[in-house]
Amino acid sequence: MAEIFGEIVNQLVQFDLHMKYKKEFIHYFKEICDHKESNMRLKACYNLPCMNMLFKSVEKELDISFSEIYLRFSQDEDD
Repeated sequence: MAEIFGEIVNQLVQFDLHMKYKKEFIHYFKEICDHKESNMRLKACYNLPCMNMLFKSVEKELDISFSEIYLRFSQDEDD
């Protein structure tokens, strides 16, 4: 699922449905950001700019800080 996550969100944006499921998307995104496997975190890192762009306006409502996630990924020990 993590491999196609960005594509799913992108397809829903085209139909303006991404905001309808914003809580579910952010919940899943947080899970892959905190995943113990580095390849899962890499997928989250890859999708971070898109998630930031799409959901920055509702960041507080969804209890997520994209700037903190950027910082955390920059300090991740795995390349």
